Amino acid sequence: MKPKSIYFDGCSWTRGAELELPESERFSKLLSEHYDCRETNLGKSGGSNNRIVRNLIVENNIKSMYDLAIIQMSYPARTEFYFDYEKQWIRINPSYNFSKAHYERPWKRGIVGRVDANSKSNFHYDCPLCGTKTKKLSEKFTREAEFWHDYYRVVTSEEFFDTKEEIHYHTIKNHCQVNNIPLIIMSINKWTRLDFDLQLDVQNLPRAPKAHPTKEGHRMIADELIKLIDQI
Repeated sequence: MKPKSIYFDGCSWTRGAELELPESERFSKLLSEHYDCRETNLGKSGGSNNRIVRNLIVENNIKSMYDLAIIQMSYPARTEFYFDYEKQWIRINPSYNFSKAHYERPWKRGIVGRVDANSKSNFHYDCPLCGTKTKKLSEKFTREAEFWHDYYRVVTSEEFFDTKEEIHYHTIKNHCQVNNIPLIIMSINKWTRLDFDLQLDVQNLPRAPKAHPTKEGHRMIADELIKLIDQI
């Protein structure tokens, strides 16, 4: 197909984090130039799959404005909530190490998950939420820190996140299907059990210091997407 208007959403990978000129170097721009089409990029650093679904279903009318959707799902540990006092959505984005602890170091998850019911202090030793051994949780989440502290240490689990990711995955696919919008769905979650059109977190992708794709990496992603689009 030759799209005329493409809807993009995702997290910092889609936004173009760590690029010198993100609006002209990210893969969404490269695709819009290749097909000479309109680009709408809603990617946001730290954005969650909750936000992606909200954008897709509540905030935008994809049926009347786009003929292709390219959506990059993020880590299922991320979420958001609506802060009524400020009338805005607040991102909750645990560090990469939190997801890593869930999927690669379940024994460490068990250690940090033990809670002393009599203690009100912030747990900070090698805390996967914080990503360091010294930064306290309240420095990462300044809003209702105790709530999120308990939420991630007690409520969540690998099964919880896998189920949450699958719900968002099928919600995105079904919404695009019922609106007759072709979809390419990608992920940066290398631990996912789901079948994505494109997995972005691969070893041969050139990375910037904070692990986002470099300019060359975005070119590689764009080339892979062009192959997929041309098959639609």
